[in-house]
Amino acid sequence: MGNENIVVDKETMDKIELKLRGLKLQLQDKTLIKDLQEIIDLLEGEIKTKANSLQENIKEKMNETKHSNPEVHFKFYMLYRKLADNQITEEEALKAYEIYIRD
Repeated sequence: MGNENIVVDKETMDKIELKLRGLKLQLQDKTLIKDLQEIIDLLEGEIKTKANSLQENIKEKMNETKHSNPEVHFKFYMLYRKLADNQITEEEALKAYEIYIRD
């Protein structure tokens, strides 16, 4: 599979995880429980990785442009702060990030 990204609301992902955990508690088959736990672990890993990776990518670009392009550095800084302070969604931040990368 490729590295294509989709944007899913964190609240939706949390609901999916909660339903999977509830389903796991209802199961008796150890093989199914193990398989379901692997799915839950994958989901948790993706949530943590994606949440941090966009913010980390923005911070990395912010640091890269600090001396070479102060104007772009400021844009990345503002984007980083807004995302860190939950003033914008990850989807909005990703769109802005992609625009700033092109500039």
